[in-house]
Amino acid sequence: MSFKKIRLLISFILKYWNSSEFQYFAWGFGGICKFPQGVTALRIPSLSRGFKQASGLFKCARGVKPLWKIATKWLILISIILSPGILLFSASEELYIRPHVNNVTTTSAKILWVTETKAPPGKVTLKSKQNSQKGESIVSAIEGREELLHTAAFKDLKPFTEYEYTVICNNKRAKGKFITAPEKGRAIQFVVYGDTRSNPEDHLKVSKAIAIDDPMFVACSGDLVSKGTKWKEWKEQFFDPAEAYLCKSAIWPMRGNHEKDGKFLYKLFDMPGNEHYFSFDFGDLHFVILDQYIKDKLPEMLEWFENDLKNNNSKWTFVGYHQPTFNTGGHASTWGRKDFLPIMEKYGVDIVLTGHSHLYERFLPIGPEGKKPIIHIVTGGGGAPLKKAEKNPALVGGTGISELHYCFFKINGDTLEMKVKKPDHTIIDQMTLIKKKGVYQDEVMKKAITTQKAEELLPDKKKKKK
Repeated sequence: MSFKKIRLLISFILKYWNSSEFQYFAWGFGGICKFPQGVTALRIPSLSRGFKQASGLFKCARGVKPLWKIATKWLILISIILSPGILLFSASEELYIRPHVNNVTTTSAKILWVTETKAPPGKVTLKSKQNSQKGESIVSAIEGREELLHTAAFKDLKPFTEYEYTVICNNKRAKGKFITAPEKGRAIQFVVYGDTRSNPEDHLKVSKAIAIDDPMFVACSGDLVSKGTKWKEWKEQFFDPAEAYLCKSAIWPMRGNHEKDGKFLYKLFDMPGNEHYFSFDFGDLHFVILDQYIKDKLPEMLEWFENDLKNNNSKWTFVGYHQPTFNTGGHASTWGRKDFLPIMEKYGVDIVLTGHSHLYERFLPIGPEGKKPIIHIVTGGGGAPLKKAEKNPALVGGTGISELHYCFFKINGDTLEMKVKKPDHTIIDQMTLIKKKGVYQDEVMKKAITTQKAEELLPDKKKKKK
C-alpha cells in the first residue's frame, strides 16, 4: 500500500472513530482493548453480527471515496468470513460492580461482584504458582433492587500466597489478584484511608496513588458514599473510583454515618462474625473494626471488644471506627472516651484510626501516666470535601493538614513505619514506632501526654455549649 493510501486509511479512522457504525464494526472485527484491570477478553461473534459489521463499515467507508475503492471490498469480505467462528479479541462489557475481595484469612477469601440483570452463577478460576481452584458464585437478591450479588468463597488456600482470579459471569469477564494473610513473623504493608464520598474524581486520584503502593489490604474508615441508601452512589462514588486498587488488594470497610442504615454496606461486603464488629489477623497485626451506629447494641459490642483484646497476642493492635475519640478540626468528635477508650488503654492498643472529619490529624501519644500510650489518627481525606485544619498543642506539629491523603503502613517485627501521602505521593507526615517489651522507643515515650491532659486540650465542645 502506498504512503498516500496509508494516509487515507488513517484519515478514515480518525474521522469515523466516534461513529456508532465504526465502533460497532471495530468492536466485533477485532482489536485488543483493555479493561480497567488490564484484562483482554475473547468472544465469538455470530454470523448475523458479521453482516451487520460489514454493513456498518459500508456506511462509514462511503464518506471517504478513494478509501472505498481501496479497502472496502476486502474488509467486508474478511469481516464476513471471520465473524462466524474465529476467536477474536474484543472489549467485553463490564460487570455492574466489578469484583472485590473480602474476608481474607490465611486460608480463605471471598470474591464478590454485582450483575445488572438476572444472571446464572458465575465461574471463578483461582490460580497461584503452586496450584489452582475453580469455584462458582452463590447468587443472592439485593433488597429493593433488580441487580444481583454474586459471592464466590474459597477455602484451603495457602498463607501469604498471591492468587490471580478470573471471573466469567453472564458472558462478561474480569480479572484481579489478592494475597492471603501471612502467619506471624512476616513483613506486611497496607493502607488505611477514609471519607471517600461525594467527589469521585478526587477519590479516583487517591485510589490510583494507593494502587501504586501495592498494599496487601486496604481499610476504609467510613463514609464510603454520600448517602448509603442511594444505590447508584455505591458504584459511582466508591466501587468505580476504588477499582484502581480493588483489583489487586482486599478491602475491609468501616461503617460511617453517611452509610445510614448500613443495608447496602453490609450486603455489598462480606465480613466475619456479625459483620458490625469483628477483628482479623494479618501477620503480626490484629485489627479490630467497630460499628458505632448500632446504638442499641453498644453494651454488647463493648463486652465483645474487651474479650477480643484480652485474648489478643499479636505484636501490633489497631482499632478502626468512624467518629474519632480525639479530634479538633472538622467535627471535633469525642466518641468513646468514657467507655471504649479505657478498654483500649487497658489492653495496650497501639493505633486508633478514624475518619469523619475531612482532613489529617495525628496526635501526640496519649495514655495513662507511666503506661504505653496510644497513637490516635484521623484520616478523612479520601475524596470528601476537605475541612479547615485547626491548631492545637495536642497535635504533632501543632496543626492538622487539610489535604487529600492516605496512610501507608509497613510492619516488620518490632518496627512499624507509616507514611501519609497525597495523591502525587508527596509525604505530608511520617512516623516510626519501635516496640520492645511493650513500650515504644524513648523519643516517642517522652512526647506522650496523659489522657487527662488530652481531654483538657480537646474538650467536648457539645458539653461546653450546654
